[in-house]
Amino acid sequence: MPEVSQYNFSLKEVGTALLKSAGIAEGKWAVGVNVGLNVGNMGPSPEQAVPSVMVQIQAFNLALVPDETPTGDAILDASKIR
Repeated sequence: MPEVSQYNFSLKEVGTALLKSAGIAEGKWAVGVNVGLNVGNMGPSPEQAVPSVMVQIQAFNLALVPDETPTGDAILDASKIR
């Protein structure tokens, strides 16, 4: 059997794990990502540098949303997670 070298998780799976890890069992929660943004000249060499943007994922977060918000992949109902 081949050795597994990568696992992929959906946003819903990540949100579920975060809710379980935080011990949250009530309310509707939005899964979010905190990002950082860097702007500068980038390229393989100084002569080939061009204006560029680099986005960094710095953290994941959960934000409580109103109960009437529809659930989906990024909005999870904590009371339905086991």
